[in-house]
Order: sequence, then C-alpha cells, then structure tokens
Amino acid sequence: MTLTKIVTVKKLFHRNNHCLGIFFDKDWDLIREVKKIPEIKFSDTHKCWYIPDHQEALSKIIESLKGKVWADYSSLKSKNEIVATVDKSEKKIIQTQSVLSQNLIPMLQEYLTEYKPGFWLFEGVAGERYSASLQKILKQATKKAGVKKAVRLHMLRHSYATHLLESGTSTRYIQVLLGHESPKTTEIYAHVSRFALDKIQSPLDQIAFKKQIKEGEDE
Repeated sequence: MTLTKIVTVKKLFHRNNHCLGIFFDKDWDLIREVKKIPEIKFSDTHKCWYIPDHQEALSKIIESLKGKVWADYSSLKSKNEIVATVDKSEKKIIQTQSVLSQNLIPMLQEYLTEYKPGFWLFEGVAGERYSASLQKILKQATKKAGVKKAVRLHMLRHSYATHLLESGTSTRYIQVLLGHESPKTTEIYAHVSRFALDKIQSPLDQIAFKKQIKEGEDE
C-alpha cells in the first residue's frame, strides 16, 4: 500500500465507553491492516472500526498503521496542543504532549499544504524521518542570530523546560510535556535556576502585601 490512503482517528462514545474510532472509505486492503490492531472491533452504529480509549490505544493505532497510510489525528488535539510520537531506539512509541505556539499554526498549515508529508511531520525524500539535517538547520539559525556558542538540538528541549520552570509552570506539567516517566528525571532535567529562585516571594511578604491593600481600602 502507498500513503495515498487516508484514515481519520476520532474520539467517540460507544456502549458506555470512551473509544477511538478509525474512519475511512471502504477499502479491503486497508481493512485487512486495520483488523491487525489489537482490540479492534467494528461498530455498525458509528460505521467505523474502534478500540477502547486507554493509555496505549493511540500507540497501538500508530504502530499498526505506521508507513502504510496517512492518518489524520487532528480531531484529537485542542487548538493549542499537538500529540507527538517519540520512537526510542525503534523499540516503542511513547505519547507526549506539547504546547503548540499560535504563531506557528499558519506556517505549519502552509507547510502541510505545500509538502503533504505522508507520516512524519518532517520527512526526507524517501519518506523517512527528517532528523539528520535538523542540526544543520539549527546551526544556520544560530549563526544568523549571532550565537557564538555551539548549540545542539537537545539544548532546545532543555531551554524549553527551563523557560517553563521560570515562568512558574509546575514540574508535574513539565514532566508530562517532556514525556518523562519519573518526576526525578524532570527535576534533574529542568534545573532550578537562580532567576526562578529570586522570583519566589516569602509567604510573610504576601500576607503583609494583602494587609496593606486592605488597610488602603479601609481608609
């Protein structure tokens, strides 16, 4: 099969259960592939294939359809979030969630319209993951920005976590965004900066500030 075939994955409520439905035009080759997905069933009510929506549900769909069809997961996302899949040493797919900047949406829409990626958001000529050249793109960007220090892609992830931490984001949320299984990893990764510590206000100062406001209102 080529990646010209499209399926749409949507959330649905079926038989008192939250499920993920897979919708597509009738195609016997595609049906044979979809039937290989663990726990898959067909719903006459919704006219689609579906599986219970649990923690591994989306991973099972992605793993089964990877490289075979173009899957549209857009209905699973809110307007400012994107679901990303990370393949660690080709062993398993981990679902992570990240905040998508509103400023990037028009650029992404233009990119998708022009290049029409098959599976990966950024692909090489043969449809493989486009990762080897990202370091070159980053190098060009840092040179253009006048950054003298050697910068690597992982530093962007580290900086992202640090900015979230300094803006007051809970380490629990950062853990989810980075896809860490253990909070200990996040505590090491998103280090506490001096700037973040300086922003912390003593509870006594907060009480005093509230008292001043109340006294001002009573005058």
